[in-house]
Amino acid sequence: MIFGKEFKINPSLQTWAILAGLALQPFSYATAGGISEGGGDFHTSWYGSAWYLGSDPIKACIEISSDFGISLQQAQIDIRSAFQTWDRYMNGKRVNRGLDSDPLFRIVSDIQFLPSCDGGQELVFYLGSDNPKIEAAKSHFENPMAFIHRENYDLEKARSTGFVWIIKSGGLFPGALQGGSPNWTLPYNFHGIILHEIGHLMGVPHLPGTIMDEDWLLSRFQSFDEEFRKHSFTKIDYLKEIKMLPTAETQYDGFFGPWPCSGNISNCRPEYKTAFNTITGRPAVGDIVTARFFGDRKGGMQLELQDTAGTFILNIETANFKDATVFNLATNVFRTYRNVHEGSTTGKGFAFTQVGSVEYGNLITPNGERFLAAIERNSYNPTALEIQALLPQSGFTKIFSADIRKMRY
Repeated sequence: MIFGKEFKINPSLQTWAILAGLALQPFSYATAGGISEGGGDFHTSWYGSAWYLGSDPIKACIEISSDFGISLQQAQIDIRSAFQTWDRYMNGKRVNRGLDSDPLFRIVSDIQFLPSCDGGQELVFYLGSDNPKIEAAKSHFENPMAFIHRENYDLEKARSTGFVWIIKSGGLFPGALQGGSPNWTLPYNFHGIILHEIGHLMGVPHLPGTIMDEDWLLSRFQSFDEEFRKHSFTKIDYLKEIKMLPTAETQYDGFFGPWPCSGNISNCRPEYKTAFNTITGRPAVGDIVTARFFGDRKGGMQLELQDTAGTFILNIETANFKDATVFNLATNVFRTYRNVHEGSTTGKGFAFTQVGSVEYGNLITPNGERFLAAIERNSYNPTALEIQALLPQSGFTKIFSADIRKMRY
């Protein structure tokens, strides 16, 4: 039996689809990126793990239909670019350095394209193609747009065989705006879906607020704003982080106040003007207040606020920080598994855990006043990092929201 998890459009997306002219029929859903594994009537020990470990590049080939929407050459360019994006992300987040620091558990992000699918490949990209093997895997999803299917995993070599399947342009909703849905001819759309599917090959499940958010992908394919699609489909993290580094080793650009204000004081409620005055010692000059949070790798942290008239540096004491508290259910990311034959152990695996946390400390103003501060990361709030300060006039008030889209990963 092939395992495939069904992911369905939520009601808000169904409403959006109807308005966009997609003419969804009742109980018609779309899968934005499912995972299918070979196996019996149970999940194997390696279910959901990275497909390729070690140092050898992935041997891959492409079968593309004439009506897929982009050329074979463009598909190769986008697929290679997506692998490079994941490589930069894993290097920046120290993924392979953290997987027991063992080269045997290095997740492979290098790809080698073969001239044809003649049997020497490990991975096939079926782009708009169809055959009995694809149909068999597709039957375990409801109206799929894309999915990966692993046919076999060699536990000794930590190498998989399988395929990535992506529907042709207009194959999901032919009557939609912008030439049907999905429309791979629109810049960045194909890059976005392939970036998502490669994430599954790296051992990453569906995660909200990132490129691995399946509903989020569906809602952006039909955007008329090319710059918006670029921001959406060329980065891994968007609102949340798949893997967090220690707080004191991070740097986030962002803005003062909550996400909806985007640093524009005039758009915020009056208490945010008061909050700025309280923690800096003077009113904000101009409407826009930019901000930056960074650690010094020695445990210290700082918040930098800048308006039209100047810059303020606020230190955050770490001595009173409490243990992190989990906000959401822990999710294993960048999961790896292979046989290593150490003593009586034959199977060995590693994974990072994506959780949310809150840390407490003291925010020190330029005037030397101290206010209790809470640093929330990957919580239920809209952004990956937010800072709230306990202020006398307004209680806990958001004074910083990260704009994770500006991170270099």
